[in-house]
Amino acid sequence: MLLSTDEDRIKPFEMKAFRQILRVTWADKRTNDWVLQKARTEPFMIQSLEKRKLPYYGHVLRKKGNCTEKEILQGTTSGQRRRGRPEHVGRIT
Repeated sequence: MLLSTDEDRIKPFEMKAFRQILRVTWADKRTNDWVLQKARTEPFMIQSLEKRKLPYYGHVLRKKGNCTEKEILQGTTSGQRRRGRPEHVGRIT
């Protein structure tokens, strides 16, 4: 599943790409619906990305041993965090 912030960035990129292919500028005052009708297509990037994510996830989970990608996707990391209050990174001494 894509995050909404990812979707908010992918949709405008896809429309910009369609506009560049059709050589339609924003000054032409054409709606996104008009651009999609002219291109005879529908937005498909988000669905395509979602279809690709699940097989990749399965591919990573089938890897054997301690694989960094697998640990990141599962949310498991080795070791423990230090005890006590975390040190402030930007502290001036």
